[in-house]
Amino acid sequence: MIKNIAEYPVRVIMNEIKNGLEDLIPEYQRLYVWNKERQSKFIRHVLYGFPTHKVFIDDRNDEWLVLDGQQRITTLYRFINNEFNLDNSGKDDISKACWNGRYFKDLDKQFQKAIMSYTLSCEMITSADTWEIEGLFDGLNSGMPLGKITEILLRDIKIKSVLNKMKEYPFINSIIKNMSENDIKKQEDDLLTLRILCIFSNGIIALDGDSLENCLATKKLHDTLETTLNRIESVCIKIANVYDDSVFGGRKTVSYHSIPIFLLFAEEKDKKSIDLACKELSTNQTKITEFKAINRSSTASKGKQEQRLEFYNSLLI
Repeated sequence: MIKNIAEYPVRVIMNEIKNGLEDLIPEYQRLYVWNKERQSKFIRHVLYGFPTHKVFIDDRNDEWLVLDGQQRITTLYRFINNEFNLDNSGKDDISKACWNGRYFKDLDKQFQKAIMSYTLSCEMITSADTWEIEGLFDGLNSGMPLGKITEILLRDIKIKSVLNKMKEYPFINSIIKNMSENDIKKQEDDLLTLRILCIFSNGIIALDGDSLENCLATKKLHDTLETTLNRIESVCIKIANVYDDSVFGGRKTVSYHSIPIFLLFAEEKDKKSIDLACKELSTNQTKITEFKAINRSSTASKGKQEQRLEFYNSLLI
């Protein structure tokens, strides 16, 4: 691997984004997850001129791809393009209260200039094999404790790209938007979409631990990806307006296991049947009690998932 260090002001990096962020962010990257408070905090950090961590950029084909630093660069791009304003939560000295509530276009020229001239230290990868890029990406994203499945995902760029595509599907997108910041940090969004992918590819399987790892390794999963994705997208469109937590088991730890089973159930039912089942679970106290009993444990074993699917089907009897 050949690399060099370069210091680039923000204006140079923004110039690399000619047709939108898709030019700069590779498809296997995680989606943008910073909330409003985190975005504002980082922009204030830049305005004060405080240093930030190094950015890693794949520069092998004369087209920059960000390996690490996506959240920071995306935040800068969004703020400079007036997509959000600074909130009022910053611990600024009294003289900087003029930043509160301001979009980039509303800042004094001196502050706009401070942002555009802010320098990022960039490690530019100019020559590397694919396995080296994948290994670097894996290492850069291993700063926090990761489970075995997440580690595998970081190395499997193709599957990672597929999961990001699934996160844009109706219904799945709404579930992820309602996840807490802590859930996102723990990459529950990745694990949820992976469970959905595996259950549609392999039928009812245990959705934790070794079973997920085994599913990722199967030839069947990779050979049927396109068909599987079409099935998932189709059912997500059909149930796009289903949001009630009671349908998935209430507690979040249970919901993230129940959602893939509910999708499998919904694929085989027409919209009228799905609406009927949801209403039954939301209003029938006997069924609510029965479902709580099933979900007393948040396990995703094969037996537990079969029991959940059997329960969903019972709502229509």
